[in-house]
Amino acid sequence: MEDGLRRYFQDELQRIEVAIGTLAQAAIQVADSPPANPIKGMVRYAVSPWSPTGSTTGVTVNHAVTVAVSGGINVYFVDGVANPILTFVRGNTYVFDVSNSSNTGHPFRFKDGYGTSFTTGVTPSGTEGQANATVTIVVGNSTPSAIRYYCTVHGNGMGNNIDVNNPNTGDGMVVYNGTAWVAV
Repeated sequence: MEDGLRRYFQDELQRIEVAIGTLAQAAIQVADSPPANPIKGMVRYAVSPWSPTGSTTGVTVNHAVTVAVSGGINVYFVDGVANPILTFVRGNTYVFDVSNSSNTGHPFRFKDGYGTSFTTGVTPSGTEGQANATVTIVVGNSTPSAIRYYCTVHGNGMGNNIDVNNPNTGDGMVVYNGTAWVAV
């Protein structure tokens, strides 16, 4: 019995030492610059002077939108990623290029949390699937903290949620979304 307890506590001590070593490595990463080759989903603490893309106001962020089959249904691909969750920052402008021919018959729009069409600050230009067609949204103080993008013909399944954040100074938790660091 005594040997069993001793082994148990030795194992627990080893787990604690490994955890402390991992925390020590993470603490070193807090003050450094962003890694050269981040992995999608990597979470870090952003320390000035580097900050997540779009964390300041007055920025225009461009996205390319296409439609393709994923999981047996048509979905929007935003910058090559199947219906990703997006993050907006108040004070920024987001331009969605919907001119790719795959967007024909798939009007790209926004809804609020109640499922009501959200049009404040939204400007569609042209027709989806035709040259120079865009949907622009200026995210302001009246934009709800949670909206979604969707197809007005085929519904919510083609799109996903959008988190709307207040601007920050660049210090805080960030996640790499595959193309940029964004505040969480």
